[in-house]
Amino acid sequence: MKINLLMCGNYKVFDGMLLELLSLVKHNKHEFTLYLMTMDLTDIDAKFVAISEKERKYLEDVLKTGNKDSKIVLLDMREPFLKEMKDSPNMANFYTPYTMLRLFADYLPKDVHKVIYLDCDLMFLGDIAPLFNLDITNYEFGAAYDVLGRYFIGNYYQNAGVILFNIDKCKETNFFVNCRYKCSHDKMAFLDQDALNKVVKERYFIPYIYNVQRNMKPNTVVKHFCKTIRWLPFYHTSNIKPWNIEGVHKVLKLHCFDDILDDFSKRIKEYRSK
Repeated sequence: MKINLLMCGNYKVFDGMLLELLSLVKHNKHEFTLYLMTMDLTDIDAKFVAISEKERKYLEDVLKTGNKDSKIVLLDMREPFLKEMKDSPNMANFYTPYTMLRLFADYLPKDVHKVIYLDCDLMFLGDIAPLFNLDITNYEFGAAYDVLGRYFIGNYYQNAGVILFNIDKCKETNFFVNCRYKCSHDKMAFLDQDALNKVVKERYFIPYIYNVQRNMKPNTVVKHFCKTIRWLPFYHTSNIKPWNIEGVHKVLKLHCFDDILDDFSKRIKEYRSK
């Protein structure tokens, strides 16, 4: 089957994208079209370098190891992004401007009716086709509950790391337009995740196994390496990313991704030596 995916970012998240795709193709042999939104904002910050064609091609070659018909489409979002967000109070934030690019999913090609948005700090342990096939006809998107949000905001607050977007419904309700307007005018702590939660009217909660934000479950399909709270031995936050291999082993005590991490280490060393 054909599955549409969406990822966003700059060259700084190339490592995360590579790790993510290596784990994806291990457990999924579907035909994927991955839309990769990026933009050059070096006039704002020297670190805001767009993902290059070289990087796109390398990631596509990885994706094709799962299915030769898979492809990655690079989308330059600089012009539409700056048109709406140049004066946003959220341009200077803990999160980079690239996190807001998922709110431009209505710019995807017109034949894309449904897409799974993915953060760049995820690892896969199973098939995501059942997620893509969920019936969200009457909803703008589906997402899992947010672990931290349940403590500090409410049970209804959803995590934006994995989102199943119903593009047709979103266009019908002007969902993305309204989210972007909120981001362009209102200062928010969690940027577009806050916007998504404030603008949505009817919430669809996908199974937590597709966005496991804390301890792994036996049936985990997607592990999200996001910031979490640890209560013991004392209150603190933990933010170990999958490319922090030592942290994954010593802090999170996870070894189920070791084959992927070994492959990644070899690949990234070779890639950077060229």
